[in-house]
Amino acid sequence: MRRAILLTAVAVTLVLLGSSDTTAATPIPGTPIQVAELDPATKIISLGDQTNFSWVVINSGPRYDISVTATASDAGFSVETYPANFTLRRDEYLIVRVNVTAPAGDTARSATIRITFSTLAPAVSSLQANRTVVARRAPATVDALAAFVAIGGINMENAGEVFAAGADSVAAATAVCRGDLAENAEKFAGLLKDIIR
Repeated sequence: MRRAILLTAVAVTLVLLGSSDTTAATPIPGTPIQVAELDPATKIISLGDQTNFSWVVINSGPRYDISVTATASDAGFSVETYPANFTLRRDEYLIVRVNVTAPAGDTARSATIRITFSTLAPAVSSLQANRTVVARRAPATVDALAAFVAIGGINMENAGEVFAAGADSVAAATAVCRGDLAENAEKFAGLLKDIIR
């Protein structure tokens, strides 16, 4: 009965945590402990950001003491495991997370995260898993309020008012192109120099 409840609880957990990314549980050799991954093996994040990988650890046998450690192939990545040490009784399970923080900077980097699930008692054994984190520069964004361009109806008489109202630049095609193009462009450029000073 307890085993049926455990399996039902694990099934519900896997569904809730995104079963499309889960795989079959892998046993820790020589033990009744199984480890099922809940996330894809590779994650891509921005430099300086965090991500995590999750597993469910299941015990279908006697009580086991378990340790989980993680290291990164690139020392610039920080890695934290939660929980790192725990005990599972018969028919219990626990979700383990490995949090990874990518270094900040401008150069893309990647790291292999080596995770080791170790049983400490009553039998000593281990299972290793590798995950990859790729950290890239965040995509460039445009601050929509940083550049205010005034378009339409801008002429020599109102250009000063438009800049005073907060415009960073103006489009004054008609004012420049109507009549003598060279003369109008020179006058408008002179006006803009006075306004910008």
